[in-house]
Amino acid sequence: MAYTNLANELLAEGRVKEAEAVCRTAIERDPNQPEARSTLGIALGNEGRIDEAIVEYRAAIALKPRFVEAYNNLGNALLRKGRLEEAILNFQMALYYKPRGASALNNLGAAYLGEGRTNDAVNCFQRALAIRADYAEAHVNLGVVCLRSGRTDEGIGHLRRALEINPGLIDARERLAAALRARAEARRASGR
Repeated sequence: MAYTNLANELLAEGRVKEAEAVCRTAIERDPNQPEARSTLGIALGNEGRIDEAIVEYRAAIALKPRFVEAYNNLGNALLRKGRLEEAILNFQMALYYKPRGASALNNLGAAYLGEGRTNDAVNCFQRALAIRADYAEAHVNLGVVCLRSGRTDEGIGHLRRALEINPGLIDARERLAAALRARAEARRASGR
């Protein structure tokens, strides 16, 4: 566990290669460490080595079948590969073991959105926000859905709330600016 803690600290500092090396050392010493495998998956994913990350998340789950974070991370890796059905199944497994998992709900919503299941996505984002009202990423996702469905003011409200929570969300800032411009242009065009 000490190796995994060190690896997580290194990841937090952006020292991904060092975190990977620490995880590999831990696994060499004891291959039956699900946390080390999952953390290695995170490091590999941060390096864009998604297929390798998937292998590590699956190994972690094989060692610890109720490993919520590994299911969630595996789902994210599969989502990045465009394997939506598999991603959804893994997010659902994470939620089976932790029904109030705001992160898994938000990620499941993103996967549903990728499949065009807008209502299911909105439900997931809203449930995530009911669990954790300060979840900036869920506000961004719900804001985007609102904007796409013509609920501009509601979408703008969610993007603003996301930026209140985390002012560093560049994507939210850009989307908010675009939405405000589009709303202003629409109002000018309609004479309001």
